[in-house]
Amino acid sequence: MKYFLPILICFCLSSSSLTASPNIRIDPPHWWEGMKIDTVELLIEIDLKANENYIISQVIGENISLVKDEEAQNKEYHYLSLYIDPTASAQVIKINGWLINGKLRDPISIAYEFKSRRQNLHEFIGLNERDLIYLVTPDRFANGDKENDIYEGLREKTIN
Repeated sequence: MKYFLPILICFCLSSSSLTASPNIRIDPPHWWEGMKIDTVELLIEIDLKANENYIISQVIGENISLVKDEEAQNKEYHYLSLYIDPTASAQVIKINGWLINGKLRDPISIAYEFKSRRQNLHEFIGLNERDLIYLVTPDRFANGDKENDIYEGLREKTIN
């Protein structure tokens, strides 16, 4: 009985370190439904400790599927390719994988959001000739004050 409390404390400390989720970042941070492109590549970054690695094994979402998970040269980064069916609607998908440390495998679950698009965005024109202003610099065409043409200390002593 006297060993029960120290064993319980050790077990709690070790189990909390196993389930602590690593810092995870995804770029782009979200995607939109109804895009013309049917695949998207996500960059996933997970802060790893020494001897850790991870793999992404599945994507759970309606009409969205995992094409491939490719590890970058830096093992903290993965390129995740997703296929998005044109009928896919706005949703939060789950990206599941495994954090691997030697023979230990801890599950990873990442939520990723597919947002709704505003309907009038296809009417956006973008930059055209109506948006540009010709920048005229009048000081290059007329000398308004000839008193300030030459300054002492400057190499240029004449004005053409």
